[in-house]
Amino acid sequence: MRNISLKYIVIAIALFSVLIAGSILLLVNLYLYDDNEYKITGLKLEQDGFSIKASWNEEECSGYRVFVMHGAERPVEINTDTNSCRITGVEIGSGYKVLVAAVTEDGTASGATKKKITTRKLDQEISGLDEAYEGFEGDILKLKAEAEGEISFVSGKEAVAEAGNDGTIELKKSGSTKLKIRASGNENYDSARAEVAITVYPDTLDKPDLTAEVKSDTEAELSWSTTDYATKYIISKKNPATGKFEKFKTAKRGESSVTLVRDHAVYNVKAVIESGDRKVESPSSDDAEVISAGEEAASYASSHDIKTLNSSNMDKVAMIQRQGAIDVPQSMCFNGSEYIVTYVNQGGTAGVLQAFDRDGNITRSRSMSFSFPGLLQELHTMKATINSTFQRATKYMFATAASRLKSSSERKRDIITLRT
Repeated sequence: MRNISLKYIVIAIALFSVLIAGSILLLVNLYLYDDNEYKITGLKLEQDGFSIKASWNEEECSGYRVFVMHGAERPVEINTDTNSCRITGVEIGSGYKVLVAAVTEDGTASGATKKKITTRKLDQEISGLDEAYEGFEGDILKLKAEAEGEISFVSGKEAVAEAGNDGTIELKKSGSTKLKIRASGNENYDSARAEVAITVYPDTLDKPDLTAEVKSDTEAELSWSTTDYATKYIISKKNPATGKFEKFKTAKRGESSVTLVRDHAVYNVKAVIESGDRKVESPSSDDAEVISAGEEAASYASSHDIKTLNSSNMDKVAMIQRQGAIDVPQSMCFNGSEYIVTYVNQGGTAGVLQAFDRDGNITRSRSMSFSFPGLLQELHTMKATINSTFQRATKYMFATAASRLKSSSERKRDIITLRT
């Protein structure tokens, strides 16, 4: 039995000696390739995952022989017709020596060049994740992260979202947090980290505060208080025919106002959260009313006696009616369908009379220049009884112009004439 064991040991030693001798002979032959007929230059070795890419400058030869040496293993030979090759199946964290020689026409190798490379651990990626996740209080999210190493999850705010190492995320309280994901390293890969945002929405929203403000005679603005977590705002307009509110506009997350064409309308707004297939809406805000320019003028006129209107309290009407007055309106009246406004300059030499509909649009206009004799003639030829509001306003404008044209003594006389 002892003789048999000794026999196997002798055979093993003999085989190992042959292998070593063969490797030494191959290495000697490889170094003998380094002659002057060809010379391999520009040899580069680059790791690409679990492979090594070798490339070198092209030579006018019959081909190339590449020898890859790794530790005590027998060198691997690769024959190629191009000036590059890929060495696959390499071990990570291990040293390799690559020798490249040119093949001559008679099949011998020449001009060998060698280079060493030590493979490094690979960068690890965590895949299968979105940049952000969202849901409502009480929801359970399942993250499907994938990596080469073991994956763990850590929540930045456990009170907002609680994370389990299996990727289960329990949304507990409205708020936002960052979720950190880590993949451990191993013999082939470095460790990796990733981060995603988590937003937890509440189940209810507060009612926004809505206000309406007139910006000009043609524009108005609705503004509201923003609500935390709202993804959009829905502005509704009341249909006067049905008395019901209908969707009018939609504002994006973070927007707090919208500009409208100024007309008579009533609005409200509500905050909305939409996430996945779920929606949460706030109660509608209190109503906000916008009135047209014509309605504002009518409201102003109804609270003022025409005889009391003057250059100070008619500035508002001048702004409402969108006209740069020659001076400021001296009178204003309403005939049931139109607002009649008259303007006369300080010298009494020019005037404008305009009529507006209920929305503040000019329906007709009359302008003229006055001279004292012509104005008196115009006044005296007008009929004593005038039924038209427009004509009455014209007469008033004439009278105003006349009063400014004349001296104080003449003015008194004409006032008496106008009254008669």
